[in-house]
Amino acid sequence: MQTGWVTFRRWIWIAGSVLLVLMIGWASFYNLGIYFVAPGQALPVASMINVQGGRLPRTSGRLLMTDVTLGPVTPAEWVFDHLNSSIGYLPASEIVGTSSQTSFTDSQLSEMADAKLSASVAALEFAGESVDMKSGAYVAGVIPGTPADGKLKVGDVIYAVNGRSVSTANAFVAAFSKLKPGQTVQLMLLRSTGTAQSSVSKTVAITLGASSVNRAKALLGIEFEGGTAYTLPRKISISSGSIGGPSAGLAFALGILEQLGKVHLPAGEVVAATGTISPTGQVGDVGGVRQKTITVISAGAVVFLVPPQEYSVAVAASHGRIKVVAVSSLRQAVKVLESLH
Repeated sequence: MQTGWVTFRRWIWIAGSVLLVLMIGWASFYNLGIYFVAPGQALPVASMINVQGGRLPRTSGRLLMTDVTLGPVTPAEWVFDHLNSSIGYLPASEIVGTSSQTSFTDSQLSEMADAKLSASVAALEFAGESVDMKSGAYVAGVIPGTPADGKLKVGDVIYAVNGRSVSTANAFVAAFSKLKPGQTVQLMLLRSTGTAQSSVSKTVAITLGASSVNRAKALLGIEFEGGTAYTLPRKISISSGSIGGPSAGLAFALGILEQLGKVHLPAGEVVAATGTISPTGQVGDVGGVRQKTITVISAGAVVFLVPPQEYSVAVAASHGRIKVVAVSSLRQAVKVLESLH
């Protein structure tokens, strides 16, 4: 009887241990379908930006960009994170939608690339420099095995067909509808150069195929939408590493102007900025402003530039520890910096 009792107790202990391991595993790895939003980092943009012919600022003032840390929440993280009042939560559908984590990451990096270009265009235009702009059909996808495969790239903006200007997607459709299978078409386009956040003009000749649905219709083999490409008068590179999203646009634009000598921070002044930027210099709203406010305060910033839509959130999160200023344009942001002198 004693032996059987010992054996029974041993099996109970083993079963309990296995159950505990399974519960720990579940708590550590099960995705609750929500994402945490936590304070991220505040980085000086001067060390990230390189403007051809520009100069690094000579004062000890610093201009900061800021971001947030995002991630899926497990039961264990939910328990511990609720002890930290600076962490917020959002449904996964509001963060990644229906896309995978990999697709979401790629999308964030693409938005960062767009933000760099928009910041460059907005800053150069503000500084009075001429930026060449072409609108047309933006190549959103190239179908493998079609005439466009190997000839066109995602991101190309086609602005002329056989010498005829096509400034919209509809104009491109109208011009293309007149072409026939077997005909060689000359496409004038702007293609991104990548590292310079700019584009170069190219002419690409493509012999059209025939549509599998209607053999009388010409086939190019692209997915497209309306878009715009820019050619900058000088090279601008912005090294952001693995940081994604568009919210550093305003900070980058101000950082470019700083290197162009159009913006000067007073010695010792630390200013942070968040907000999307359009090529025309309009500032748009961003997410995670409560967490970003906490981050920039910790980094020593005394002024925080935010989009008007986020002003009340930033003020509430600041508890009077930082001056929050709402700006709706790059011009307004520059005026705020000028007022610090």
